[in-house]
Amino acid sequence: MSMKFGKKFAVISMCLAVFMMLSVSLTACGNDKEDNGKKVEVNLFIAASLSDSVDEIKADFEKRKPRN
Repeated sequence: MSMKFGKKFAVISMCLAVFMMLSVSLTACGNDKEDNGKKVEVNLFIAASLSDSVDEIKADFEKRKPRN
């Protein structure tokens, strides 16, 4: 009996995990056509060892999409 419960639990857990990943990824989809020029601030809480990498990513992003 415990084997059946284990399989059901695993299947339900996997389905829930897939549903949650899809939900999060789909909420990230936005409408890029409405760019009204509003400034957006993003706060990152990262480890100190990643600060150089994030600075490089920030510089690359600002080159691709400069502020007005």
